[in-house]
Amino acid sequence: MELLFHVIDANEQILSQFLQPKRKEWNNIDKVVEENLMNPVSLHDLAYLFGQSLSTFKRDFQVMYNTSPIKWIRNRRLDKAKDLLTNTSLSVTDVCFSTGFENVAHFSKVFKDRFVFPPSELKKGSGLK
Repeated sequence: MELLFHVIDANEQILSQFLQPKRKEWNNIDKVVEENLMNPVSLHDLAYLFGQSLSTFKRDFQVMYNTSPIKWIRNRRLDKAKDLLTNTSLSVTDVCFSTGFENVAHFSKVFKDRFVFPPSELKKGSGLK
């Protein structure tokens, strides 16, 4: 405790940092996720980027976006996947891995759950193979 008092006495800015830790702006979540969207980034990694514990990050995220971070990220990835399937010649497998999904079967399932049709059907309909 005495050491802490000496440190604070030597540098008063440290006291303000202890009392009011800086938090990243939540409006930057789009930017941070977009920068990492193509990577299989974990929630723990995102929490670290925002300087929060995992539980605090999840709770704050739920309050701000009215959904869990997992669902939000998955939907962003699925939107990007749909765009790639429609507008590029990438295969379903390539789109799966390039949008941060690590398993083609899981990707196909969640894609169909969200958009009602499987990614392979969208690929056939787009005319790009």
